[in-house]
Amino acid sequence: MQIITFILVVLPLLFIISIFQRKNKRAIVKKDYGIIMVLGIIGVFLASILLALTNDESSLSFNMILGSIGAGIVWGVLVSVTLFVLKKLLNK
Repeated sequence: MQIITFILVVLPLLFIISIFQRKNKRAIVKKDYGIIMVLGIIGVFLASILLALTNDESSLSFNMILGSIGAGIVWGVLVSVTLFVLKKLLNK
């Protein structure tokens, strides 16, 4: 189960790698930042829900859902900033 949650959390980073590996070398646009934000939010949200459902000690609550959405937003912003810095460093 941990490998699934790891893949969900790392999904935006895999998207960044795919952007820089494309052969047609298109420019990075605002749509890419939006996709990364959505992947970050959904990945962290689903990962935290899966961990809560498989863990016997904790239960799924409204506060946990709000917290996972908040953590997903923070993760999405961090990964988007990473894409911005890589874009500036690599002049793409």
